[in-house]
Amino acid sequence: MEYNWRKTVFLGDSYCAGAGASSQSKRWTTIASKSLHWEEFNLCLGANEYFFPSSDTGEKVCGAATCVDYAAQISDAVATKPNVVIISGGRDSLGLVATNADEFKAQICTLFSSVRKSLPNAEIIAIAPFWDATAVPNDLILMNNWIYGCASQNNVKYIPKSFNWLANKSAISADKFHPNDVGHQIIADKLITWWNSTTHKKVA
Repeated sequence: MEYNWRKTVFLGDSYCAGAGASSQSKRWTTIASKSLHWEEFNLCLGANEYFFPSSDTGEKVCGAATCVDYAAQISDAVATKPNVVIISGGRDSLGLVATNADEFKAQICTLFSSVRKSLPNAEIIAIAPFWDATAVPNDLILMNNWIYGCASQNNVKYIPKSFNWLANKSAISADKFHPNDVGHQIIADKLITWWNSTTHKKVA
């Protein structure tokens, strides 16, 4: 069987970078890429997010000296000349949903608009923020709705409600936060199933 190889670039947080997996080969981006015959470009970074307020990018926001949002990586993503862009994350900036709502939502829409303008022919996909096996906070559901709305406005496909994918404690690592190998496999399987049940552009 012949495949149209797709260059797929991932923008995301620690979940996307592979935190909790026993090796990079076990992270969900790599499992899905191998299964779907994608050439993977993983630009994910721990604590990377859709939004950080311009007034405060210090340690208390993202846990690092400098916080990086996805918008800062658009040029790197474009440089890979991808057919597919997958954006995943949002959990680490959850505390800003209530305090910076308007700015937060606007930044999400600006990001999707910028990626779409930079890559007019790429397939762009956003995935709802992941959660663990505890109750999903209302603010995460609100963020989910913002991402969905901004995606719809910018011809970005959206995979909703992925915050429920890791609801089983067996999918969470010992830190009670990140997915373990089981969790990464679950995310990969969900993405693969979604991809295979959805219509996509052919690669010339």
